[in-house]
Amino acid sequence: MENADATDRNWIPSKGQAGFRFWEAPALPALSVIAAREHAHDYPFHLHDCTEIIWNHAGRVGVTCRGVTYELQAGDICVLAPNELHSTYVPSGSFCTSTLIHIPTPIFAATSQRLLSTGARFSREPFFVTRETALATSLPVFLDGIARTNDREEVENLASQLVAAILRAPTDIAASRLENAYWHPAVIRAREALSASINEEPAVADIAAEVGLNMRYFIALFKDGTGLSPHQFQIALRVDRARSLIQGRRTPLCEVAISSGFSDQSHLNRHFKRRYGFTPKAFQSSFTAI
Repeated sequence: MENADATDRNWIPSKGQAGFRFWEAPALPALSVIAAREHAHDYPFHLHDCTEIIWNHAGRVGVTCRGVTYELQAGDICVLAPNELHSTYVPSGSFCTSTLIHIPTPIFAATSQRLLSTGARFSREPFFVTRETALATSLPVFLDGIARTNDREEVENLASQLVAAILRAPTDIAASRLENAYWHPAVIRAREALSASINEEPAVADIAAEVGLNMRYFIALFKDGTGLSPHQFQIALRVDRARSLIQGRRTPLCEVAISSGFSDQSHLNRHFKRRYGFTPKAFQSSFTAI
């Protein structure tokens, strides 16, 4: 790959670039980047239906996940597996300048399964932090490569390489005590089913029957693996779907609400503010393009 100094875009926000700046891959819109400079907003517990990479450049930002709280310093890279419940905060009197990279769940799943099948050693924890300099150097290079092509297959291949590099990076801290529940086949299948039927009420009994488990045991296992009940998990997925439709776009919020599985805009407003600390309108108006 090319040298990181030859970066095409300002993936790292520079002075004067306030607020949120947003970019998505034309060939794969679910792969997106958000850059924020001197940001000081706290986010209550929420999840993303994608792999989230928090690349911190300056200041401090705290991440709480699986009962572990860690304050990212400049240069730290935090990785959250798809659908991992977490919250973030900026310590009082501080700020953070960071870049968030969202990689679609299917790419994360396929890459991790490929690594498993080859016997490769990699981080299976749903939340970890790394300070590997080589990874930080390669991130803008991968993003530049993705931005330069409109070929979906090439974008997916580069994104898979990026996920593999991230998973293989040495970890400085990891939340792994519930690792087995996160990777349990029944929990994986349930997450897939709930994501695929986001506009419908979760048929918990049907999902439990499909994975061959007693419903009470299934719900307990699912909560161990995700931190949420199936119903709460689906609400969180709906909020994340709304986020993906709002950021960087001017889609009418009433359309966003219906497309995300909410009954109306006020229903969306209530859940969105609870998860992100912003109203959808305020969140939507804060974005400019990278």
